[in-house]
Amino acid sequence: MVGSITLMVAGLGGALAAALGLLLALPLGFARFPGRGLLLSAVEAWRGMPSVVIGLVVLGVAEPARPPTVLLLAAAQALLATPLVASLAARALGRARAAYGQALYLTGIGVVQRGWLLAGACRTALLRACVAGFARALGAAGAVLVLGGRTLAAQIAVAPPGDRATLALGLALAGASLVLSGLVMLLTEGEG
Repeated sequence: MVGSITLMVAGLGGALAAALGLLLALPLGFARFPGRGLLLSAVEAWRGMPSVVIGLVVLGVAEPARPPTVLLLAAAQALLATPLVASLAARALGRARAAYGQALYLTGIGVVQRGWLLAGACRTALLRACVAGFARALGAAGAVLVLGGRTLAAQIAVAPPGDRATLALGLALAGASLVLSGLVMLLTEGEG
């Protein structure tokens, strides 16, 4: 039961992170605007945000509405993984824009069509960014289980502390996260 809920939460958190991260990456990767560098720096800084801070923010914002624990944890995991997806995707989109943007502009096609073509040119890198986000969410879920469900959302329990099966599942999820992260690193090696 705990395992299926954990995977559901990690999947939901990873999906939210992919959607939010890609939406954030589009203007960062394609557009040139005042404050873009500052926004990129903020996204990079967000990547290093401690999970307990994210958990407390989610808990503080959601406390009045009292949503289900699963949604709170998915939101916290999405907030942890979104900057990773956004950062990796923005870099990939920026490289595609630098390589093909001028040629596509000269064809006279619209902005939306150019965006689709550029995104298609780096679709593998965008997929890698989404997998890295899921790995981050999965790793956060593993940490919650290993520590007895007392992280991320500050005392929102996922599982009772000290449960050996829960500890084993948490360690397995952490291992899966490391494997996924390692695969992403191997696949992106050599890409600026």
